[in-house]
Amino acid sequence: MQAPGLFGAKASKIYDTASGYATQIMLLFRKTYLAQAVQTSVYSTQLQDSNSVVLTKGGPTWQTLFADDWREYCQNGTPEAIDSPVAYLSWLYNQATNFESQMGVDNIIPLAVRRPDLAELMLDNDAINQVVPSLQLVNEVLEQSVTPYVNNIAQNTSVSEMLATTRYPTLLPYHYPHQQALLSLEASDESLQNIIKKTDIAWPYFVKQNLRAGKAETAWQLESNLAPEQRNIIIETFADSTTELTNFYHQSLG
Repeated sequence: MQAPGLFGAKASKIYDTASGYATQIMLLFRKTYLAQAVQTSVYSTQLQDSNSVVLTKGGPTWQTLFADDWREYCQNGTPEAIDSPVAYLSWLYNQATNFESQMGVDNIIPLAVRRPDLAELMLDNDAINQVVPSLQLVNEVLEQSVTPYVNNIAQNTSVSEMLATTRYPTLLPYHYPHQQALLSLEASDESLQNIIKKTDIAWPYFVKQNLRAGKAETAWQLESNLAPEQRNIIIETFADSTTELTNFYHQSLG
């Protein structure tokens, strides 16, 4: 029903003004009381100081009743969780060492000898999620096992350097950089000789009077795809004395 006269014409403006004041009062209430209650809650202060106890105006909360230290909790699946792969690996490692202590060191090959890398393995997100080829793990374990033997024979010599000069058994010598270069070039249908030729300003060699100009000799040697020590076996002089022959067989055949 509409009010007659002048009052009815201003009723709409009066209502809008009253609604505006009511909205302002409601926002002020929320800002003053509710925001203050959230800022002073025990939940936020407990994260900074687990020993502090603050009484809230809003009544009992989980923190005031149980006083949980949220720093002792973690997300499911993280490395520090009790159901994570890290926890399972730690349990397996402890079980293995316990079994070894029960069996005695005389009857078994301990885990520290078979996998010396496990004791120093960093257990973090990379150890859980990073994909590592099995060949890389095998090479690392073998290198750690062979390193003490190499150090006894030659000080300050790496395993790769020792493999590059050892001639026995027949799969050696193994020159790791040379093999890696051959594999990389094989994928691109190239050879070491072609790489040398393309980078040598003296190429082509046959137009020169001296066929050994530039890097020609290096290119011819690399064309054989033989590692440096393998080339030394082919071109070294024949032993002409008993001592040299003994040293040759000892070096080449162990």
